[in-house]
Amino acid sequence: GHCSIPKHLRDIIVTEYGIADVRGKPDWQVIDAIIKIADSRFQDELIEESKKNGKLPPDYVLPGEYRQNTPEKIDAMLRPYQSDGHFVAFPFGTDFTAEEVALGASLKTLNAKPRSQVIKLLIKELFKPIPPHAGPYLARMGLENPQNRDEKIKRKIVLAAMRAANRLQPSMPQL
Repeated sequence: GHCSIPKHLRDIIVTEYGIADVRGKPDWQVIDAIIKIADSRFQDELIEESKKNGKLPPDYVLPGEYRQNTPEKIDAMLRPYQSDGHFVAFPFGTDFTAEEVALGASLKTLNAKPRSQVIKLLIKELFKPIPPHAGPYLARMGLENPQNRDEKIKRKIVLAAMRAANRLQPSMPQL
């Protein structure tokens, strides 16, 4: 119901889904432009709240072409370029090793999952063997030879995170 920046200072808004030039526009046009470049997971809530506060007309409908603003769409658009070596995670280089990058990404993936899903993953991990190719990751975390129960649990958490992020491919059957 309120604006956090004075109207005369509104200018251009940039998100990963587009750019909105809101200079000199009335509130309803500003809100319309912002919703068009918002993440589609939140657009309905923004529209509902805007209508409730009288900022958008009750019959407002967001055009379909603006309902595709999802992280998955951006990932799909960038994937061909990333496979060519563009848009790498660390464009200016990094001091992280390949294991550290994989561990960081895996743990972030696990952290983003709902708690109930994390618990299920951890329970499943308790009954899985430790893949031999997980050695460098566990070594980096100091968990290759756990000394107590806490370290054993941490090792299983790391392995669950790596599997959840598809960083641990199933090992080949031993002959």
